[in-house]
Amino acid sequence: MCGGVDDTTAGAEGLAELEAAAERLQLETGPNVAPEALRQQLIRLRHVLDLLELPFSAMVIHLGTCDEVEWGGYPSPIQWVRHACKTSAWTAVNAFHVGEQSLRLEESARALRAGEIGFGHLALLAQTADAITESPTGSGFDETALLRKAKQHTVGRFFRDCA
Repeated sequence: MCGGVDDTTAGAEGLAELEAAAERLQLETGPNVAPEALRQQLIRLRHVLDLLELPFSAMVIHLGTCDEVEWGGYPSPIQWVRHACKTSAWTAVNAFHVGEQSLRLEESARALRAGEIGFGHLALLAQTADAITESPTGSGFDETALLRKAKQHTVGRFFRDCA
């Protein structure tokens, strides 16, 4: 395995707890939930899903640092994630960008954890940071101004801000 570590049980207990919690949540959701309670549950659930995207992104970028043999025959870790995790290319690319830019976007990750922005905002910030830092004319990336806009705008509007 990557980095000489061959522990396939690492994190297994936490993942098992998450799976059990997801199963319980399915049982607790029903038509008898009042609309206000349902709205609050949706907000909280989306936040939890956004929080889970952070370790997913860290794992994706870690896989990217491994030898190609660890990608299971796929041409890139993004392709492996797309197929093995049964997700869209967009989701895999977003996870890769967020993982790659995580050190540069510490304030934005903190804002996500606090529920001030969603993962979609963070992914756009990461893609923008990547584009600016990779540009031959780029002069560095400061997340402050864009993070302020991310806190105020929907993901769709924030996409236009980043463009």
